[in-house]
Amino acid sequence: MTSSASPNYGITLDGTRFWVIHQKQHYGPFDYQFSPDFNGIEMHYQDEKFGECCSDEELHADLSGSGLPLKVAEVATTILGTVIHSIFTARDSQFRMDEILAQLHKHQLSRYAEGLRLLS
Repeated sequence: MTSSASPNYGITLDGTRFWVIHQKQHYGPFDYQFSPDFNGIEMHYQDEKFGECCSDEELHADLSGSGLPLKVAEVATTILGTVIHSIFTARDSQFRMDEILAQLHKHQLSRYAEGLRLLS
């Protein structure tokens, strides 16, 4: 975690919502919620649905029209994919946080993990 008031890179988590900080710009909120039929989880960017996951093997997501920098989309989808996987496998919030950090490091996105802030 960084103590800088305005990091160049990072993530701010607030409940189910999060923002990605890239070159001191904040992108978000990204969020997820169960689909109306409870058969999947929808992914949202700025309150607009951009994808849905119905199982570990069935995922559709498209941020191509969002105008987001590629690294921001990578970080956001890594976080969302990890969270959704942990929900489908009934993992607790500590496992979820540890796994988010591990996946960010695994995908060479460590500088975002180093700027992680939890609001709630």
